[in-house]
Amino acid sequence: DGQKIASVAPSSFVRDSAGVYSASIPVAQVVRMGSANEVTFHVGVTAVSSIDSDNDGSGEDWTVTLVQTRYTDPSGATLFDTTASIENASTGFYVSRVSTSSDVKLRMGEGSGHPRAGNVKVSTSGTTDVTLAVFTLKAEGAAMEFDTFKATTTISNASTNSDMVQQFYLMRGSTKIAEISATSSTSYLEFALDDTEEIGKDETKTYSIVAKVNKITTGTFGDGDSISVTVAPHVFEINAKAQSDGKSVTTRAGSLTTYTQTLYSEGIQVTKVGESFTLLPNDTAANVAGEFKVTLRVTNIGTNDVWIPLSSLASTTAGATGDNSTKGINFYVTDGTTATTSTVADGTTITGGVSLISGGTEGTNAVKIGGGSSADFQLTTSLNPAPAYSGTRQYRVQIGSVGHVSSDSATASTLVATVPTTDFRTSFYSIQN
Repeated sequence: DGQKIASVAPSSFVRDSAGVYSASIPVAQVVRMGSANEVTFHVGVTAVSSIDSDNDGSGEDWTVTLVQTRYTDPSGATLFDTTASIENASTGFYVSRVSTSSDVKLRMGEGSGHPRAGNVKVSTSGTTDVTLAVFTLKAEGAAMEFDTFKATTTISNASTNSDMVQQFYLMRGSTKIAEISATSSTSYLEFALDDTEEIGKDETKTYSIVAKVNKITTGTFGDGDSISVTVAPHVFEINAKAQSDGKSVTTRAGSLTTYTQTLYSEGIQVTKVGESFTLLPNDTAANVAGEFKVTLRVTNIGTNDVWIPLSSLASTTAGATGDNSTKGINFYVTDGTTATTSTVADGTTITGGVSLISGGTEGTNAVKIGGGSSADFQLTTSLNPAPAYSGTRQYRVQIGSVGHVSSDSATASTLVATVPTTDFRTSFYSIQN
């Protein structure tokens, strides 16, 4: 009835010639039963973790058989009852393998500090550690361990991985637990851990993949070359085992979206700081126009001055970043998924202008930003639907790119795409016409 009344140590069992183990289980207390009463007893076993370590747990490979019960009658005589009069005196049972249980899984997730797409400053004189991914692993339902982790890297523009990277590290927090030296053909990373990594039951640990990047040069590895890592598919390749039985954890869950890191010794980083929207009068009282204002922060990550032209362009293609690389800020307006340009046939007009809010030094055509400094800019965009463009529609502004140049010029010479795109768009706002 749920109360333990007896137990026996493994050393008390005796093995016969047929390989069967048997032992007597002495009851630690007297169990009294009244006339015509029934009491249910249960016989169970607590197994060590190595039991049936080579078995898949699908068969009743173990059997418990009740052989004899001793009892005392009312006169005080000691009597014995054998299994001949007891139903189900012998029963098979499974070895429970928690690693195949549906509530046992290894789950991957995004870790705090996971890098978004961006421009990363690297050195021209030494190596730079660049974090490519930060992720979590949670052992749900059982304690787990693993000693191998896999990932895939992709580079662009640089000749080979080893031109860009010296080594790849797998980190737990600030502790390096594995590393791989980059070669000319390195793309598939198989980290062999220095020690077996353990994750407690329902515990979450944070890991990261870091590239030790070479000094930036020209030719084989220069400004604008990029690197990314893919982790999510490899959660299925981690050789995780449940510590309780040593079996592979077959259920994996979760994912991680990773982003491209573009490497520069000189250049800019762009972030969207804020936005606003205002309805304006149009041709009739029933019609309105809309004015978007988007604030961007541009940071010079190098040492040389950069100039941001005070110019803007409404793109002709949604998502385009290179349709006009001479402008300071390249933007477009969309109504859902379709780009609305400044030259639509029905007469809808879109205008845009850029102004300096703070930081930097404004010249004749552009704003100068010194090395390591930032400046905030405001893009003001007006959308005036034509009378024929009827109905209520929703619009938003997307920043496509920011251009810069090395002097006070109205024409940008280098275009920096604003990624990820979701970080550089406004909310949708309704305009009635």
